[in-house]
Amino acid sequence: MRQNAMEYYRQGYGCYQAVLMAFEKNYPLSLSRQFYRAANGLNAGLGIGGTCGAVLASLLIFGVLFDANTVKRLRMSLFDKMAERGFDLCCARLRGKDGRDGCAEVVGEIAALIDEIIREEQDH
Repeated sequence: MRQNAMEYYRQGYGCYQAVLMAFEKNYPLSLSRQFYRAANGLNAGLGIGGTCGAVLASLLIFGVLFDANTVKRLRMSLFDKMAERGFDLCCARLRGKDGRDGCAEVVGEIAALIDEIIREEQDH
């Protein structure tokens, strides 16, 4: 999952779309083209360096795959795992001085965490 998300990001897709596209290859998300176009404004921390687009994508992925109560739990699991690895929820702080160039690794790592959480939930 990590490599797929990173590859989409390096091809020029935004963080949000890169994560969604990687997951759509492996999970039954069935998202429309319109949805991807509508999501354009969510990249780069909502365009202002706010909440990371890869994190926002995780919430949608969890929402498509699980019920509302499970989504709340999985969301907190992602936030906890990110904190354990020293990741912030804020795009601007994640990008740091490297700007967009530093995002591919972050996008890949967050995609891997999302995948880990989904697999743990499905095995549970």
